[in-house]
Amino acid sequence: MNNTKKKKPLKRYTKAAVKPFVKKGSKLLLSRALNKVGASNPRVKSHVKCGDEVIVISGSSKGKISKVLDVFQDGTIIVEGVNVKTKHKKAYDPGQEGEITKIEAPIYASNVMIWDETAKKASRVGKKTLENGSKVRISKVSGEQLD
Repeated sequence: MNNTKKKKPLKRYTKAAVKPFVKKGSKLLLSRALNKVGASNPRVKSHVKCGDEVIVISGSSKGKISKVLDVFQDGTIIVEGVNVKTKHKKAYDPGQEGEITKIEAPIYASNVMIWDETAKKASRVGKKTLENGSKVRISKVSGEQLD
């Protein structure tokens, strides 16, 4: 009898915010900053949602306060006016002209914090259960409800 089991890849965790990928020797490399350690189905946890007001805490745009435009499943987000890249578009038709456009590229969600407007400072996100049983996000600095 051939009793072979399919082996699950070993999970290795890193401190850096990286996308999950399989390394040599079938080791799955995950990020402690983006994934819950020990989860059987590792998926990215994010403390921000679309429309949140955030402050950038690292990178070239450090200190900038902007709105979150998009949140992706791999732990990256697009923030308005942050990490702006220049895209060159070639002219394909004879009557068309080439153009240079500026687009916002994604950054890791761990590089931003929620901006608390009442306290005028960055805040971590907590969760609170209301009387009716629903869970809401709260600001740790002022205790105000975010959702």
